This record gives sequence, structure tokens and C-alpha cells, in this order.
Amino acid sequence: MGSNGKIALPEHWTELSAARIHKQQCADDVDAIKKTCLEECGKRSVVDCEKCFPKVLDRMRARYCDAEGREWFSQRRAFLNELDVLFTDVKDHKKIDLKYIEDDIESEKEAWYRWVLRMYPRFLSTGDGGADQDELRAMLDDPVKRREELIERIWEGVGKPTNWDADVDSLTEKIAAARNNAAALKQLYITFFFKDSETGEVLDNAQQYLEAYEASDTMTIEQVIDRIAQDHKASLTTAPQRDSHKSRLDELRRAKMAFEQNRLQNKARA
Repeated sequence: MGSNGKIALPEHWTELSAARIHKQQCADDVDAIKKTCLEECGKRSVVDCEKCFPKVLDRMRARYCDAEGREWFSQRRAFLNELDVLFTDVKDHKKIDLKYIEDDIESEKEAWYRWVLRMYPRFLSTGDGGADQDELRAMLDDPVKRREELIERIWEGVGKPTNWDADVDSLTEKIAAARNNAAALKQLYITFFFKDSETGEVLDNAQQYLEAYEASDTMTIEQVIDRIAQDHKASLTTAPQRDSHKSRLDELRRAKMAFEQNRLQNKARA
């Protein structure tokens, strides 16, 4: 997968999609532990149970430190090592609580979000929201801006698609259901990335990429988007040259028309 050009591939979206699924699985497991604790230990708060609370901590720790696959935190080893220590401290009854750990996770996630947008600045320049691109980039380095505020401003700048939240939630659920079915998963991506959600028609200029994706058994959706982005980059690079050629052709056409007109006028005088 060609990423040397720092193209904003959907791999980070894929990471968040996986994170949603695994987060819910963890929440369900913790709820099950709490329910069992109430039934068997009689504790209304699992935090007060010496038997069950360590189970909750172990499950939450495994959610991050033992996670398989690719998620937003997978390559952030320093953060995971720190998180491992924090969970151990809570189990050892040191002066730290789950709220501190949750805040630490949110802070790291915000840092990851800013990092992604810095890595792929072209994402900020593709929108048509009319926002000042320099202002948007400056916000990434402003620690006072909370993630929610930053996300809201970024959406204003690049233009948020209609029904985006609902569409992503729906797609995430479908991906979870089809994750073991490669053909079904591929069809989901085709529908979401290449077709108009209302008409079902292939999006403008998407046909060649759709055909390449459908014809290949190995091409990933990330590779397709990377190809689109690389083609777009090449188009921007050659645009001035194309404009120059077009301008030169226009000049030649005008000169030819003037020559023909003069030739006809001279012929008429003769």
C-alpha cells in the first residue's frame, strides 16, 4: 500500500471502526461481571468487591494492552506501557482511580486525532466549506481547544456529509456482522465508498476505481483510496502545465482563424 505520499487513507477510520466494536464488547463483558457480582457477592458497586473488581480491571486492561488487530492506539507503545502501569496501580490500591485512567485514555486519543490531521494536511484542503486552512491547522497546535470543539471546527471547514454519524454507525454494525465474510464486506465498501446513497448510482469519476476494485481479489479499500488520492495529486501537479498547453492551443487557434480571415480578405480583393 503506497503511503509514502502521506495520503489520508481510511485506515484510521478502520481503526476507529474496530475500536467501536471492541469497546462495546468490553462494556458488555464488564456489565456481565457486575451482574454476577451483584447476584453472587451482593455488591451493588463492583468497586467495593475484592473478588470482582480485579476482574473488571483485567478486562479493561486487556481491552487496550492485549488488543489484537489495528486500532488507534495499537502503535502507541509508550501509552500502552503507561496504561499497563496505571491498571496495576489501581489493583494495588494506590492513590489512583478509574476516572484518572479514563481521562488519560481520552487525552491520548485526542493527541492521536491531532497527529492524524497533521500527518495528512491535504485532508484539510479538500473541503469546500470556505474555512481558513491556516486557521484550521493552527487549531491542531492549540492545547486549549478540546477535541469536541476541534472536531466541530474541522467539520465546518471540510464540510460534513449529510447523515454522516448515522451512516457510519450503520456501516460499523454491518461490518461487524460481515467481518468473516470477505465478499459481503467488499460489497459494503462498494456501496459506501463508490455509490450514491440515495440513487445507488456510481459516483462521478468513480467508475474506473470501482472496476479495478471489483476485478481484484487482493486489492484493499485502502489501496483504492490511495490510488484515487495519488491520481488527484498528479492531476494537481500537472494542472498548470495543462492550463499552459490549453492557453497555447487557444492562441494557435486564434492565430489560425486570423490567418484564414486575412487570406479570404486578400483573395476577395484580388
